[in-house]
Amino acid sequence: MWLDSLPASSPNLNPAGALLTRLRAAARRGVARRFTVPGTGGALSVRLESLTTDADAAQLAVGQLGTLRAVGTEMRWRDVVAQRVELSCSNVHVRPSPRPTAVAAPVTVEVLLTHDVVRAWIAAARPSVQYDMTRGQAQLRWSAHPRWGAVEIVPEVTARELILRPAGIRVGPARFTSPRWAPIVRVKLARLPRGLVVRDVSVGDQGITVRATADEWSASIPTLLDLLS
Repeated sequence: MWLDSLPASSPNLNPAGALLTRLRAAARRGVARRFTVPGTGGALSVRLESLTTDADAAQLAVGQLGTLRAVGTEMRWRDVVAQRVELSCSNVHVRPSPRPTAVAAPVTVEVLLTHDVVRAWIAAARPSVQYDMTRGQAQLRWSAHPRWGAVEIVPEVTARELILRPAGIRVGPARFTSPRWAPIVRVKLARLPRGLVVRDVSVGDQGITVRATADEWSASIPTLLDLLS
């Protein structure tokens, strides 16, 4: 899966070849290293796990790098800590003029937040609410009396909020349909950098996965090569 599987023919003929050469070098020395990413509205740091692309020689000849994927762990951004983050840059290509620029459109970022992180996050926003994960179902309990029962929730997102919508009520082994008047918990989301907008959120055994997209990212080749140095 490494970038070294790609042909190394004439990397200096076009900016895409030069960028691929630098990506190869970054992949070799960057695995398991922690990087700080500039221009993210905060000190975003992440440990690189892999850097791959599906480009072939024909694509490189016309300045195309296909889909570029980067996977990282232990991401920290402001007060957000994520176990895993995956960046997928589609249709990566080079615009040669007026100055060589790498462009990706669209871009997708998936961030896995563990249940412990989500629990602490919700507790900070709503101290009276206790988040839990039981038998594969996300639940909220009243912090003052957690044994009284739980409200099963389904997470949703808007552009600025994480919404925890009641789906059912559990009291011991019994389950009841959630009444219409059951309160909805809303948690404001931080404004994401580089035009990213949260599009989807899902709950799994490992945590909550948040997916965000941007229509396009671009960076001048000299600036991008400096970042990868």
